[in-house]
Amino acid sequence: TSSNSNVTRTEETINFEISKTVRNRVKESGEIKRLSVAVLVDGVYTENNDGDQVWKPRGSEELEQIETLVKSAVGYDANRGDTVEIVNMQFVKLEPLEFDDGTLVFGISKEEFLQLAEVLVLAVVGLLVILLVVRPVLTRLFESMPTTPPPSPEGAAALAAGDGTAVAQLTGPDAAAELGDENMAELLEGEEEESLLDQMIDINQVEGRVRASSMKKIGEIVEKHPEEAVAIIRNWMYTETGSA
Repeated sequence: TSSNSNVTRTEETINFEISKTVRNRVKESGEIKRLSVAVLVDGVYTENNDGDQVWKPRGSEELEQIETLVKSAVGYDANRGDTVEIVNMQFVKLEPLEFDDGTLVFGISKEEFLQLAEVLVLAVVGLLVILLVVRPVLTRLFESMPTTPPPSPEGAAALAAGDGTAVAQLTGPDAAAELGDENMAELLEGEEEESLLDQMIDINQVEGRVRASSMKKIGEIVEKHPEEAVAIIRNWMYTETGSA
């Protein structure tokens, strides 16, 4: 005999989820754990019969009002263990400061010392201006000025010899011979010494520097004796033409 058997199997899985709650708390830095406040309060001053100031302590009711005011200002919390103490005590009187207006070191008063300091400051500022501003400007100005060439040997010899020699140097030996001793004496008579000996002029930087007084005297001689001056110039021209 044979027998047929049917087997049925059923499986069931149950998952139980556990809920989870996460809370993050951020505490600010500087958390206050407890406050301890002490306040010193001055009393009341009244004037007696003699006109003196007399100190008088404040009353208990007034001190309680001050304590309540302080607790409100600082954020008093009894649960936190805060304490507030109000003490009524006379303040120490400070004497006014007195400045000594007498003399300082070496017999210098305060005002004189300040004036001396101002003068020193102005002197330092002036010195800095001269060194940093005026000196560079003058240096650049002198560097930009053209240099005057030295006088020629002939001009230097004429200047060193004086007015009479300068006339002879400019006129030449031949012209001086034509004029003669009498004419030369007449030309040089009555000429006054002038105060322009040190004054120098620059004639196109050719002959160097010639004294202004000598140039003036030569001009006067030419004006007084134009014919002799023309003869001298003509003689120079002939001499240069012959030498060429």
